[in-house]
Amino acid sequence: MDNLTFSEEEIFERIVEEGMMQGIAGEEAYHSLVDEVIDDMLRMGELDEDQNIESHLIHLKARFTEFERRSQE
Repeated sequence: MDNLTFSEEEIFERIVEEGMMQGIAGEEAYHSLVDEVIDDMLRMGELDEDQNIESHLIHLKARFTEFERRSQE
């Protein structure tokens, strides 16, 4: 099965949706959610280890303030 290609923005949108459904509050919980979503996407073959996952994790975790703002809308 070929891996799908997701932009970092698409992954962030998934994190926002999941975070709102779970009622995520606080930066530590957000960081755990980012790890969980990325791990799930890797396990399901939606992402590939060759896609510079560490860079995605760093960038996505740095977007906590944006996540917080979006989840309060």
